[in-house]
Amino acid sequence: MKPAEQNWICLGRILKPHGIRGALNTKLDNPNSETLRPGLRLKLQKSGGAAQFFEVESFHAGRLLNLKDIVDRTVAEKLTGSLMYVAREDFPKIASDEIYLTDMINFEVLSSEGENLGTVEGFSDNGAQTILEVRSRSGGIGLIPYVKPLIEKVDPDAKKIIVNLPNGLFTDPDSDD
Repeated sequence: MKPAEQNWICLGRILKPHGIRGALNTKLDNPNSETLRPGLRLKLQKSGGAAQFFEVESFHAGRLLNLKDIVDRTVAEKLTGSLMYVAREDFPKIASDEIYLTDMINFEVLSSEGENLGTVEGFSDNGAQTILEVRSRSGGIGLIPYVKPLIEKVDPDAKKIIVNLPNGLFTDPDSDD
């Protein structure tokens, strides 16, 4: 399958070069990701730029990436700001009761009482936990920590997430409620 035909998922971005031998500092959307591994094909692309394809040589300490054929800082500097994409088929296998965050995009978010709060538009990480970015009914973005006490159930078949939120954690300022 040609790269343009594959389903590419963004893992994070290249922050800056590290050292003089072409290593790259990265920021992953999921700092605990085990996706980047030797031999993996990686697509790098800056906003509006052409895609470049590389093979991962090594990935260390959850942030230092070495790519084959990138052997000096000058070349590495040109990759600063690139987003890193991996073909969906190259994701590690997960248990049947697990789900990738990217698979929850466009899931409906419902309160435990059945109120539709909005849809998952994205996610981020604040260093302590993953945060779901939920587009509310009025169009605003609300943030919900993705932690067990707040997330009651994720139903991949129904594409729904049931949450039990304390009052005031997620409010729709434009709602008449």
